[in-house]
Amino acid sequence: MTTSAPPRFDDAPLSAVADFHRASSRHSWDRADTPFRPTAPSTQALPPAALPDNALSACIAGRLSCRRFDQAAALPAAALSSLLHLSYGHLGMVETLQQTLETRPVPSASGFYPLAFLVFARAVENLPAAIYRYDPSAQSLSAIAALPDAPTMMQVFLQQPWAAQAPAIVVMTGQPQAVVGRYHARGYRFLLLECGHVGQNLLLGAAALGLAGCPLGGFEDYRLCCAAGLDAEREWPLYAVALGSPDPAHLSDLRTPQVYAQP
Repeated sequence: MTTSAPPRFDDAPLSAVADFHRASSRHSWDRADTPFRPTAPSTQALPPAALPDNALSACIAGRLSCRRFDQAAALPAAALSSLLHLSYGHLGMVETLQQTLETRPVPSASGFYPLAFLVFARAVENLPAAIYRYDPSAQSLSAIAALPDAPTMMQVFLQQPWAAQAPAIVVMTGQPQAVVGRYHARGYRFLLLECGHVGQNLLLGAAALGLAGCPLGGFEDYRLCCAAGLDAEREWPLYAVALGSPDPAHLSDLRTPQVYAQP
C-alpha cells in the first residue's frame, strides 16, 4: 500500500495515462487520511446466479437513478450474485482467430477484461459487512478490508448520503498496464468504455430483479484506495454503482431526496 503520490511510469503512454487519471481525480493523491483496516481473510461462495426472465424493453424503461434505498431491507445474496454475474461474470471460453478468449457479458478490447470489482457490502444477506473482491471464475467474494463507518463512507463518496445508506456498492477498478501496453494512451478510453458497459448491465439487472441502482462517478479516489488497501500505482477506481431495494415510502419519487451538503 503506497501512501505517497505515484511516481511517473517509465513507459511514456502509461505515464501520460497515469498523469491524466490523477489530474481528473477528486482531491490530492498524497493524502492517506482514510485508514486501511484489515479484516480476517475469508471467502464467501455466492449462491447460483439466476437469470431473470424479463423483457429488455421493460428493464430499460424501469431503470432510474435511485437515491432512496429501503433502510429496512438487506440486499439478497442471490440477487447480488446474479448482478455480479450478469455484469462481469465468467461465461466460458471461445476459440476464435486461432485464439482462446474468455467470454463475459460485456465486450473488452482484445479480451483483456482489465477491470475488477470491489463490493462495499453494508447490508447483504448472510454476508458480514466488509469490503470484498469479486472472483468471476469462482463466483465468490473474498474479504479484503473492514467496511468504513458511515462518516468515512460519506467522505469517500463526496457527502452523497445514498452511498452510505445503500446496502451495497460495486466499485469498478482498472488495471491499465495490459490494455495501455497494447493500445497506448488510447487504452485508457477502452477502460472507461468497458466500465460503461458494465455499469449499464448492473443497472438493467437491478431493474430486472425489482431492485434499484444509482451510478456514482463522484468519490475521492485516494481515500477509496486507502480504505480498500489498493496499490494506487497499479489499480485505479473508475466507477461505482450503489445497489439496494427502493424505499417503499417514496416509490413516486425515488430520485429526489432531501437537500444534502454539496461537496
